[in-house]
Amino acid sequence: MTPELPSFPTAPTDPKWVFVAPQYAGFEQAVGGNERIVLISGDDKTYIVDAESGTRLRTIVIPERDRAFRDCRGFRNPNKLFCTLDNDSAAVLDVATGAVTDLPDPASRTEVSYSVTGDTVVAVTKTRVTAYDDTGRTAWSAPGGFNSVLDFPDGTPAIPSISGTVFTLRDVATGRIIYTYDAGKTRYPEQSVNIEWTPFASGFSVVVDNEVPSDAHVDFYDSAGKKTSSAAPGWLPAEYGPSPALTRLLRMGTVTPLPLLTNDDTKQVASFDPATGKPVVTAQLDTEPGVIMAAVSTTVVVSHRPPPPGSSPSASANDLVWFDVYDGSGGSFNQDFPNYLGTDGERMLLGVDRDRTTDLVAYGADDTDPLWRMPLESSIGLRVIGGKVYDGKRRLL
Repeated sequence: MTPELPSFPTAPTDPKWVFVAPQYAGFEQAVGGNERIVLISGDDKTYIVDAESGTRLRTIVIPERDRAFRDCRGFRNPNKLFCTLDNDSAAVLDVATGAVTDLPDPASRTEVSYSVTGDTVVAVTKTRVTAYDDTGRTAWSAPGGFNSVLDFPDGTPAIPSISGTVFTLRDVATGRIIYTYDAGKTRYPEQSVNIEWTPFASGFSVVVDNEVPSDAHVDFYDSAGKKTSSAAPGWLPAEYGPSPALTRLLRMGTVTPLPLLTNDDTKQVASFDPATGKPVVTAQLDTEPGVIMAAVSTTVVVSHRPPPPGSSPSASANDLVWFDVYDGSGGSFNQDFPNYLGTDGERMLLGVDRDRTTDLVAYGADDTDPLWRMPLESSIGLRVIGGKVYDGKRRLL
């Protein structure tokens, strides 16, 4: 689960610090890290920087061209990071030593997705699912069998694979099969394997009896594959949608703390207790709910489904709703393609692209108008890493 941000009732007036490289390294950008350190990458050098003070701790030189770090995510081990590079390769970075361990190339560098859970990173291609530990060693591998490369949020406890008519979910760390569905044994055995499932932090949701939509309902499972409860009919899992900012990084966001289900008939989205199958928090929307756009700390952002062509949207409708999955606090807002940065527990912080620049925008609970707006100089440098906000090589919050 991503950490909360520092409190931001007002716009920051000055950056916490601005990193100054010992020598020119080209365009310098914060590309990843954790709560303790941040990586600031240049053309051929990457600096490991103390997140609190901005002090340089170590310099990493990668001599090969087009090998600059593009995006780094933390393992559970605070001294290890998983990184993708500009040449589409991937590696494990040891923060303590500066050692870079390349992962074996997948079947296609350009058609692969990665997700990180605990101390495991999983690489998914159309034909293969391969897991690596935080040393870069292969932990397990299984056939993929997908029609396209699928993206999965960080923190997912399970990863799917398909062999013939059999769909399986495997434990991310061990590869152990924790759920199996054989389409060949259904009432329509000629159908392709088509399972609707959605991960959350401690387990996953599966749609049962989806061959007949009116019979469909959701079963909840824990991370070991044990069924814990079922939701009432009419509720179906909310799908994860890519955040616009993370799409630029070729990845999704983080799993939700609790399962999120939607009900088109009642125009509601709700977090559910997987132990009981009952709603915890229910949010009423103006139109049918869309997809999960972000999960930051215990807060989720959900889109409204666009109205049908030719219809008139409600004048009061907002495109996005956000709420805490445990206590329901939150609000709504209407912004085009925002970057969901995080929450301090009371407010939501966004980066909103405007021409070639970005505005830092804050919304309060139950507010549809921004609390404050802060123009920035660039539209590509805004990142949240370890609960802190960076803009290029400076820390803002």
